[in-house]
Amino acid sequence: MTKLAAASVRHRLGSFTGTFLTAFLAIALIAGSGLLLWSVLTAGPGADRFGTVDAMVAGERSITLTTATDKGDKVKVKTKDERLSGAQPLSPEVVSAVAGTPGVTEAVADYAFPVSLDVNGKPMRAPDAATVAHGWASAALTPYPLQDGAAPKPGEVVLQQEFGAHAGDTVRLTSRTGTRELRVAGVVSGNVPGQAAVFVADAQVAELSGLTGPTAVAVRASAAGIAALGNRLGTTATVHTGADKVRADLPGAVPDYIGAISIFGFVLGITGFAAVFVLTGTVSLAVRQRLRELALLRTAGATPRQLRRMLRLEITLVTLVAALPAVPSGIVVAELVARRFRELGAVPPQFTVSYNAFVLVAAVALGLLVTVFATALAARRAVRIAPTQALRETVTAGRVGWVPRIVVAAVLVLGAVAVLSLVPLGGPFGMGMGFVSCSLLLCAAAALGPIVVGALTGVLSRLAALTGVLGRVAGAMTRAESRRVVGVAIPLTLMFAINATMLLNG
Repeated sequence: MTKLAAASVRHRLGSFTGTFLTAFLAIALIAGSGLLLWSVLTAGPGADRFGTVDAMVAGERSITLTTATDKGDKVKVKTKDERLSGAQPLSPEVVSAVAGTPGVTEAVADYAFPVSLDVNGKPMRAPDAATVAHGWASAALTPYPLQDGAAPKPGEVVLQQEFGAHAGDTVRLTSRTGTRELRVAGVVSGNVPGQAAVFVADAQVAELSGLTGPTAVAVRASAAGIAALGNRLGTTATVHTGADKVRADLPGAVPDYIGAISIFGFVLGITGFAAVFVLTGTVSLAVRQRLRELALLRTAGATPRQLRRMLRLEITLVTLVAALPAVPSGIVVAELVARRFRELGAVPPQFTVSYNAFVLVAAVALGLLVTVFATALAARRAVRIAPTQALRETVTAGRVGWVPRIVVAAVLVLGAVAVLSLVPLGGPFGMGMGFVSCSLLLCAAAALGPIVVGALTGVLSRLAALTGVLGRVAGAMTRAESRRVVGVAIPLTLMFAINATMLLNG
């Protein structure tokens, strides 16, 4: 049976081309969206601008919110952390306490505040990075060595080389305290992914930032000094060490992947859902086109079990071959989508795609599972046909009445309406419930598909008959083979509808 399946695929390449292309596209899209979701779920806190110091002292970067909901017989209490949009400056007492702690050899005050730059009204931006200004003392923390020019004086600024500016240029800096024109004193090299550095004179940093104190203090100290520092500060400030030091940075400079998780989770869900529809429709159509062939094999003595095994082996072989180019294509899809989402600001600028073999294998396994299941479902009636009915293809074309389809579609539509009415789409569950409602509406469209397509083909085929003999023949064939038309039209229509909806919402 294995040799027969391989020979069948080899001699029927044209018939299996549609299945191959569908499996290729489905696996590539699932692999790409799966990699994107995996990447945001496993993304770290971002690059550590304080990698050269031993510890960072900073205030709270998030607040804890506790809400209580009275449900009549009980009160439901919910606690969650919300990240602040800005950094609270440290008081002079905290800064003095840090510097005076035994074991602390150096304490560097770090001012971090968002700014925007422009030249003659034209914005200056570093690619894929947020623009953050600091006092010049912070340049040694990364470090950012001078590549050209000198350290900034009041009225001057030093820019990272990614801005493309040169010493002597004049730029306009806008911060919360207003807009000022500053001379570019120098250019620094060095880089922190996701952040574009701007340095101003330490004597002018408070004036430009509007901060009453530093947003963090960088510390070089022994282990005993760090422990003593934590005991001395208590709850007035937090001491961050190791990989946690990045949390002392400006909140806007630390990547937030909460929104990206929702976006890519929705993309993966709707892509997988669409892939199931399209794969099932394509595979079912391919099997239905071979009803006479399968029936003739039954007259030759083939058992239903043998036919099912042959079809399963054929579709497995085609899907695995399609997976070979689909997996690298899925990686390309993930990279292209990630780059576009970075440009749109939907994900943090430092977001990168992480490759994971398990995700790619899971995409192939899902595609294979769907195709095998669709083959088994489509062949269930065909392989059971009696040998005496070998030449009567119409016997195998069972139909479902229009009443059950309308009832199922009505229930699904009511479910979608209920979801959209009861759950606010702007709330925390909006993205997930949007996916559920879309899935229900897609199922309703699939249930009504044969009725709608049948009505349309009936009208269009008669219009085609007005064009001549070929039009009459095409119209007659369309009406006679309406099930095949439905098998192609429904998956394609659903795929276009899904992509159009996602494109318009993007």
